[in-house]
Amino acid sequence: MPKHKLNLNAAEETVPIDDTGPEVDVDIDEDSALPIEPQQPDKPILGNEGGAEAIPEVEIEEVAKTETDEHEEYSKNVKKRIDKLTGKLRESERREQAATEY
Repeated sequence: MPKHKLNLNAAEETVPIDDTGPEVDVDIDEDSALPIEPQQPDKPILGNEGGAEAIPEVEIEEVAKTETDEHEEYSKNVKKRIDKLTGKLRESERREQAATEY
């Protein structure tokens, strides 16, 4: 049974290649290669051209609003926690001061 090696480096990983055929030189001209250009679909995704463009804008605005709302809510919760901890700290300092004065 072959031993399986785990976590091999890229240099240690080898694949057997059939090299029994004749040698062939391949020249690739980078200038003649076809550039890859993004293409727009022929048909709108939603079926009407006006609606397809308006909906993404609305979604972006809604996402931005929800992100700011979530951020504001999180900030409020953090402020509440800070205020609560500060109150506990001041109360413990007051108790400590009262105990030392006693």
